[in-house]
Amino acid sequence: MDRRLVASLNRCIETCIDAERAYSVAAAIARSAELKAWFQAKADERERFVIELQGTVDELGAFPENEGSLKGAARRHFMNLARTIEPPLDDHRVVADLLREERAALEAYDEAVPEEGTDRMQPDLRVMIREQRAAIRLAEDALSRSMAAGSRATARAER
Repeated sequence: MDRRLVASLNRCIETCIDAERAYSVAAAIARSAELKAWFQAKADERERFVIELQGTVDELGAFPENEGSLKGAARRHFMNLARTIEPPLDDHRVVADLLREERAALEAYDEAVPEEGTDRMQPDLRVMIREQRAAIRLAEDALSRSMAAGSRATARAER
């Protein structure tokens, strides 16, 4: 068993659990019906990623993570706290919180996949990790575009 590989995969599991939970919270509090549906679809996708990764870690003979990270829990706690103290969160703020989750996941995935030929990662595992990372990247791009569009709309409204 490659302990570094298992540790990297477990880090990916943690970040996917964090993102799944954050997307679920976002789906519950978003105002836009379209965003609610998209957030829930992403929560479901991250849940599938977790199951795939946990199965892989188990196949490697190690114990897969089943909790998110402390940072992710703190971010979700802050989201919930802000929701009770401040006026209802606007969708722009929710998107900003999700963008942080996706960027953390991308970092974990980048660490999990070393350059080809420099490791002993199974080709099918490498493909799975790259496909998951690509899906996370697409979500991060969509969230970034949404943030940019929201910033432009806010600037127009303030004029």
